[in-house]
Amino acid sequence: MSRKGIPNKQYDECDVEPSRCKKCGSTERSAYRPMAEALVTRTPSGLPATHAIWRACECKNCGQTRRDVFYENRIKEEKIESSIDDTTIENENVDEDILF
Repeated sequence: MSRKGIPNKQYDECDVEPSRCKKCGSTERSAYRPMAEALVTRTPSGLPATHAIWRACECKNCGQTRRDVFYENRIKEEKIESSIDDTTIENENVDEDILF
């Protein structure tokens, strides 16, 4: 039987490296707990980014707590002032926001 309607969409595929425990190398983790978010101008590797987001979790293999950092480039947001230095976080002290 043939299908009617719009054919399946074609998707770009982007590889994303999973976060790993630095102690044991496992990618298994607990659910994320929100921590902090800050404005940035680029990722540590130099790609454009507007926000850095920290999320806390624990390794399910060895129990090590960690903070995973995610970078987003929110295009529709207002432009970031050019006075922000490369990976400098604007008015944020992330160490004070630790939940574990």
